[in-house]
Amino acid sequence: MKVDYINRKESLSILKTTIPLAFKMVFPNPAYIAIAAAVFTIFWIAFNVFDQLLFFSPVVIFYLPDDTIAGVILTNITSVLMGYWLP
Repeated sequence: MKVDYINRKESLSILKTTIPLAFKMVFPNPAYIAIAAAVFTIFWIAFNVFDQLLFFSPVVIFYLPDDTIAGVILTNITSVLMGYWLP
């Protein structure tokens, strides 16, 4: 049991150093983070409008029926990945 706890602790410490380094490699300039956020926002709005989940008339409404939860999760993941990879 003790060895398993030590291995988990080591793996968490490795993740704590690896993830920030990877983030700095992908986004070395703070402007890239802003571009990624803008791309994410544009694609998120576009995907939700095309899936008829986001309406702009007469007021902004986000409609989420029970049978479209899987589609919303997929559009959110796709939007995040587009924001991450496109810039």
